[in-house]
Amino acid sequence: SSAGFTLTELLVSLTLVALLATLGLAFNWGKLRNKVERAGCESNLKTLYTGFSIYITDHGEWPQLPERQDQLDAGDGEEGYWQFWITTMKKKDYGISENHWLCPTDRRERAAQKKEERDKFEGSYTPTEFDAGPDTPRAWRQPWFLERADYHGDGALMMMPDGSIQVSPWSKF
Repeated sequence: SSAGFTLTELLVSLTLVALLATLGLAFNWGKLRNKVERAGCESNLKTLYTGFSIYITDHGEWPQLPERQDQLDAGDGEEGYWQFWITTMKKKDYGISENHWLCPTDRRERAAQKKEERDKFEGSYTPTEFDAGPDTPRAWRQPWFLERADYHGDGALMMMPDGSIQVSPWSKF
């Protein structure tokens, strides 16, 4: 008799390896998806940072919200607030679209909501409101953007004035 595997033994072995690999991937799918979504979230924050940096260079100040609620373009409440930020950053095409305001995890979670809730736009990142001083956004050691929730399970992300992304110490409580 010759030493070696029969075709049946080889197929059974390959089937078992494929089954174990599939099970391993299924158990790690949540972690993998979270890492991919967090990377997308960080990319969004960097895009926002770049767009707002260019805006500051062009205008010499951080974008200023209207003093009164009725001066917002799209009405009142949350929708008017977010529409202000979206249209302000689209006026001269600072490279920020509506999609850049949504964390991929938040987008996935909203897809499971009722249609009425999905139609209300609320960004995932809240911009800090600075005064009109030309150096204020960079001089203050305050985040430019803060995630509105702990979407990734290790704290809300913050975009700092130096372009670094940090985890908010306040969201861990």
